[in-house]
Amino acid sequence: MVKLEKQEILKRLIKAMGIQTAREGKLPTEVSNNIQPVFSVNAKYSEESRHFTKASNGVSTIYTIPSQQKFYLTGVSLSGYWDATWNGAYIFIGYYQNGALRYAYFHEPLLGAAREVNAVRSFPFPLECDPNSNITFATSFSAGAYEATALIEGYLEDE
Repeated sequence: MVKLEKQEILKRLIKAMGIQTAREGKLPTEVSNNIQPVFSVNAKYSEESRHFTKASNGVSTIYTIPSQQKFYLTGVSLSGYWDATWNGAYIFIGYYQNGALRYAYFHEPLLGAAREVNAVRSFPFPLECDPNSNITFATSFSAGAYEATALIEGYLEDE
């Protein structure tokens, strides 16, 4: 037999199981060796999804992470097209981790012909992003036309 002695564990069991000790009696303080109380320690999460469409050069913010919460990036997608005269060097979706820019998606376009891109990346192990940072969508080019839409998905850890 295992004896439960810590009052905080007993209180958590009573609360988690919805036991009304006044009505149902005293909670047992001993359990068999093969019975284990299990607590859910997962925080609550809020799902977030944002998209941004751009046709201009430079860096744009898709999402600003709140300063007091952790954000976990679970997936990104990019769809777009450019004409034959577009001379882009890159398109990327970036995030910050430990103060450094990381790429959730980086694309070096094939030039010289009109092209289309449709890419999806899922992260089975979510990417933790720095609080109070931005998830960005960036391009670099000096000629031609393009339009692209970036989509990010993830969740905020509620405190």
